[in-house]
Amino acid sequence: MTKILVVEDNEYILSSIIDVLQFEGFEAVGAFNGRDALVITHQQKLDLIISDIMMPEMDGYHLLRELQTHPETAFIPFIFLTARADRPNIREGMTSGADDYITKPFSNDELLKAVRARLQKSEALHRHVHAQIDGLHHAVTRTLPHELRTPLIAVLGYGELLYMDADTIQPDQIRERAERIINNGERLQRLIENFLLYAQIELRTTDPGLSAAIEKIAIAHPDYYVSLKSEDVARTAERRTDLKTDLKMDIHVRIAESDLLKLVEELVSNAFKFSEVGTPVFVSSAVIDGHYQLVIRDLGRGIASQDIERIGAYTQFERALYEQQGMGMGLIIAKRLIELYGGTLSIDSTVGVGTTVTVRLVVNEVAERAG
Repeated sequence: MTKILVVEDNEYILSSIIDVLQFEGFEAVGAFNGRDALVITHQQKLDLIISDIMMPEMDGYHLLRELQTHPETAFIPFIFLTARADRPNIREGMTSGADDYITKPFSNDELLKAVRARLQKSEALHRHVHAQIDGLHHAVTRTLPHELRTPLIAVLGYGELLYMDADTIQPDQIRERAERIINNGERLQRLIENFLLYAQIELRTTDPGLSAAIEKIAIAHPDYYVSLKSEDVARTAERRTDLKTDLKMDIHVRIAESDLLKLVEELVSNAFKFSEVGTPVFVSSAVIDGHYQLVIRDLGRGIASQDIERIGAYTQFERALYEQQGMGMGLIIAKRLIELYGGTLSIDSTVGVGTTVTVRLVVNEVAERAG
């Protein structure tokens, strides 16, 4: 049976709401303030919380913030009851992570309509999350063992050779085998880190407080970080002279520094990986229609249109023709990171000609005005 917690310091309103919910077949429990409600949330499994805002000891805003700090309560649908229908208070409630609000006085029909809408949305979210987890599990069990085993076998193999030939091996052979161990160890580390990051991104998308938190995020001088990471990637690929940049935007962009660096690393690495040494890779930026637009273009082998349409985790294109290292997660990681911040990633590619990847991120106007 669906269990709903009602938090209200007015005893008459509390008992009335509980009666209505129980009459409709819900299991309802009550609390007179946020502090009592917190105790109940950790003792019972709840499907929905309806809470007044103004209460003694702990108000509704404080209650919601406390719930969001605990993984076991952070995703419980939350509806505010408020006698103050002015826009600032409603906005504060919604931006703090509440799913809905009901303005006092309200009818039984209004109450039940809001309750059913939140429960249906919560059920849809649970189905979506379970579908994503099932898909991720299928992809992992199909692909991850092979991808992790390949570099691990190399590490163990070259380590064993060093051990067996320890008495006769020459210094140059030690250096060569050690280098192969390091290269494959770094590849294995990258595979594991990308897998964990992808799983983390998917979990972040279900965070009920994500939208409110993202609105406050801003990074100044994004081109500094883009330039820094692009040069680092080019240096690692031993193609510093192939990198051509046009980066001069001095603005605030809605994205975290670490996420911007990661998406640039993945996109620029792909541009170098799938183009020949000696051909240029262009990285440029501009502000268009209130968005920071970052463009990475290469003159490599390109991606077929049908492959662009099926970009997803663990997808690798033309594996029979080209040896590819990694789980093919670079593009999807970049795409999912960009989408977290309300941005977009688009790909324009022609086989045999090259690929252009365009990233559009929101310019944080609040930070711009403050700056």
